[in-house]
Amino acid sequence: MFWCCNVTPEDVRGATASTEVSFPNLDLGAAQRQRGNAQQLLSDEERAAQLSPIVEFKTEEAEEAESEGEDENGLFDVTLEMTPGERLGALLDVLDLKTLRIVMIREQGRLRNHNERAKDHKKVLPGYFIMSVNGKSGKAEKMVEEMRRTRTWRLKVARSFDFNYSFQKTRHLCLDLQFEKDSDCIVVRKIGDAGVVKAQNEKAADALQRVRVGDRIIDVNDTGGPAKRMLQRIKDNDDLTLKITRPLLKSQQSSSLRTAAMGGA
Repeated sequence: MFWCCNVTPEDVRGATASTEVSFPNLDLGAAQRQRGNAQQLLSDEERAAQLSPIVEFKTEEAEEAESEGEDENGLFDVTLEMTPGERLGALLDVLDLKTLRIVMIREQGRLRNHNERAKDHKKVLPGYFIMSVNGKSGKAEKMVEEMRRTRTWRLKVARSFDFNYSFQKTRHLCLDLQFEKDSDCIVVRKIGDAGVVKAQNEKAADALQRVRVGDRIIDVNDTGGPAKRMLQRIKDNDDLTLKITRPLLKSQQSSSLRTAAMGGA
């Protein structure tokens, strides 16, 4: 377990943190499957993507709700019809093993094509999270496997919720972290009971602005990735402001409001 204030940039936990997706030539790689921590999907960067029309399947309920473009949890649907050899055209962060976070969108690929045609509330932007693929959710590997074996990708996408988390490092942070030294974020795997982060969480009036397991640290004192640089900033500074990101879910917002109404947890 890493106790963050003692971590050095060379102490790297985990495997490859990001991946590129294409259809159908997806390869998780034997080493990544054995480790089970993250997946590397290989695609030919030189392959020219032949883009076919995007197909969006909508129920009557979805048509009625199109003005908002969201389901009951704030997720929106994107359906992509992939052609053989076509790339998604996005770098995906799979560090939390549960979601596919959009790190960047490339100049060519299906997502770029989708965004050029989609309404604003249907665009998939960097920082957003793919929460499920064809109903498969909860495990990044399952979603990747679904992309491997199917031609139609029905995605549930969450926008991001970002906030700043400021505190003084008066003792150990007691955070178990998942990261790869060149990734753009650090994932919180566990929060120890005796650390400053646990104490800071107990002081926070807004439950939404407490650090949670699965949160990603994307900035430390106005310094972004790679992870090894952010870890060095954490080590070198006692006054810290972490920028945290997670999927924006309505259920979490409702829970936060209930907690506030009850006077905190």
